[in-house]
Amino acid sequence: MEQILGRIPAILIALFSAVAAFVLRTSQLAAAYDESGRMIVGLGDGPLTLLCLLMLAVFAVYSFFLRPRKKYQTLASASVALFAMTTVASVAMLVGCVLLALNLAQMSDLLIATGGVVAAICWFVSGLDRVRGRKTPAALFMTPALFYAVDLICEFRYWSRDPMILEYCFDLLAMICVMCATYHLGGFCFDRGSRRRTAFFSLCGIFFCAAAMADGSVSSRIRMAAAALWLFANLLPLLRRVKKQKNEEV
Repeated sequence: MEQILGRIPAILIALFSAVAAFVLRTSQLAAAYDESGRMIVGLGDGPLTLLCLLMLAVFAVYSFFLRPRKKYQTLASASVALFAMTTVASVAMLVGCVLLALNLAQMSDLLIATGGVVAAICWFVSGLDRVRGRKTPAALFMTPALFYAVDLICEFRYWSRDPMILEYCFDLLAMICVMCATYHLGGFCFDRGSRRRTAFFSLCGIFFCAAAMADGSVSSRIRMAAAALWLFANLLPLLRRVKKQKNEEV
């Protein structure tokens, strides 16, 4: 399938599905509350749910048929365009974290804002290393993965107060996918990466981040957009078409 479908169609599918997720989630939220301001139970069933199931299946099948790759060269890229994407994602994350710090709702937000700044710096340095042809240290991937784990814990403590999972399910799925994708990206620095798992979580992360961008504060939306762009910048070299060579270690 990798040789038949190629990288461009897969990326277009990911982008169009992300746009569809954002539009459907926006429409869903527009009719999510009754006249008293309470969320309508059962609203989660509909086109967006079907789209989620469909895209998860498509991403899983596509990722399964990718040729396995473990080496760091899978991610290596001197592309200026990819570095520009990484830089924009880093700046967007910084902006989102500054806005969060300026409008603290709880003390854990300060921890999230600080961790986001550190993650943004790691993103930028990793992009700079790659465009210069240097091997990226694993810490520059593992640190953002740890940040998303902490962010997930802090946010879930707040989400768990509300039994209506429709209010936070896409944020939850987005953060899980971004965390898993970033963690697996770090595996390539040890030449122990998993191209299939990384591609799957990256594609899902872009999709769910787009859906999550339809709701939340300005800071949350900017940080979700930054994460989606970060994953996209790493997905492009990951999906490069490769040919299996004789006696190649996979």
